[in-house]
Amino acid sequence: MSPPFELYGILPNRWVSWQKRHNKTQPDSKRVVPNDIYALLKRAAEIEKRAITDFVLSAAREPACRTIEATEIIRLSAKEQRRVAEAFLDPPEPTPAMKKAFRRRRELFDGE
Repeated sequence: MSPPFELYGILPNRWVSWQKRHNKTQPDSKRVVPNDIYALLKRAAEIEKRAITDFVLSAAREPACRTIEATEIIRLSAKEQRRVAEAFLDPPEPTPAMKKAFRRRRELFDGE
């Protein structure tokens, strides 16, 4: 972060003071979290003899994993699972379009 033009030429200790007043990249957790929730988290972390950050991160991990799992894992019923397994074990004959695609692939890649 560079100072505004009018601060050009100031002494280094004043620049540090200006940086502290204007640096908003690392907000204080007490300002981000409402006081009542912060007190609750602090008390719970103290009971478990852990830092607040550690307590919050470990508590947030499980819901985050569930959210990712819910969007990335495909769940199939027993009937759907059987259909997929049967398709692997006894695949249908390729369609004319699929045969053409196989032929084109051989032409492009097997000639190397």
